[in-house]
Amino acid sequence: MQFPTFLCVAAAIAGATLSAQSTSRPGAAKKSAHVERMAGLLGDPDSRGVALRSLASLGEAGRERIATAMRAEDDAIAYAAIAEMRRIAGDPRDRKAVKHAKTTLKKWEDDCYYLITDYSDNEILRVTQSGQVIHKLTEQYGVWDAEALPNGNTLIVEFALGRVVERDKNDKILWEFASLRNPYAAQRLANGNTLISDTYGNRVIEVTKAGQIDWQIQDIKPLDAERLPNGNTLISDGKAGRIIEVDGKGKVVWELGNYQGVWDVDRLENGNTLITQRKAGHSVIEVDKKGNVVFEIKDLTSPSDADRLPNGNTVVACDGAVEVFDQNADLVWHYDVSWAVEVNWMRAR
Repeated sequence: MQFPTFLCVAAAIAGATLSAQSTSRPGAAKKSAHVERMAGLLGDPDSRGVALRSLASLGEAGRERIATAMRAEDDAIAYAAIAEMRRIAGDPRDRKAVKHAKTTLKKWEDDCYYLITDYSDNEILRVTQSGQVIHKLTEQYGVWDAEALPNGNTLIVEFALGRVVERDKNDKILWEFASLRNPYAAQRLANGNTLISDTYGNRVIEVTKAGQIDWQIQDIKPLDAERLPNGNTLISDGKAGRIIEVDGKGKVVWELGNYQGVWDVDRLENGNTLITQRKAGHSVIEVDKKGNVVFEIKDLTSPSDADRLPNGNTVVACDGAVEVFDQNADLVWHYDVSWAVEVNWMRAR
């Protein structure tokens, strides 16, 4: 009988961990080799959780490898490592480990920032949790959306100029797609293409680096669109007051209606959808697949964007501020800005 690969991996990890624990003072070389073996398994989704637990049991050297994984380019690895470090910080049985974990988390959080788009002041700001502005792009006329890219550049939607551009930190344009009609949102995809909500062009398009349209869906008024992990595209259709998910052929595979004022939409890890209602409702709601509201932030001032943070809180871009609310919808962070139309939390890498 042949056992599944992930069971064999788990058994090997467990055996290696017990072997390391059975020796009161394992040699430095042996311990280091074990750390490296476990770190090498973090790229495998089936063994990642067990490997992280094993690293956590290997003292400071293991925790340092978890700290490194917290800054991985792969989101799945990074978020799993962050969750494991938080578990260590909350386990009172090892005070030394708790202290080290809390220090690591604090340093990581200090390196994270919010990317804020200010439509009124024509600025894109990078602001830390402490409220420090660590970078600023000024004179961004009519900008509505901005996304920090892994290469350090910024993808910018210039609503008023009808184009999407990629700029470096010195504000130099490295890529551009124009001839749009007041676009509101854009997303750089894993394949290097760019998904654009060409709002008043009544379409969502996927554009290659060479500027060719590789995919599109028409006859809608998209205020936001995002490519999902399953390859489908989630769209807020302001024209019909609905949210739709379409497949690669443009077929609607999921839909919720009667959302007048719907603006930003995000699919959450739990399968629910986070909806920002700007012109009507002035709220942010989380709904399940059937449209039942399971979470709500009320009485916001013209919200246009919201994101769920890894710790379960929700950050919202409003007229006059960026605000963070906890899981009870209580305000826990506030940053004044003239008119925040977009905010993205960027984890440290």
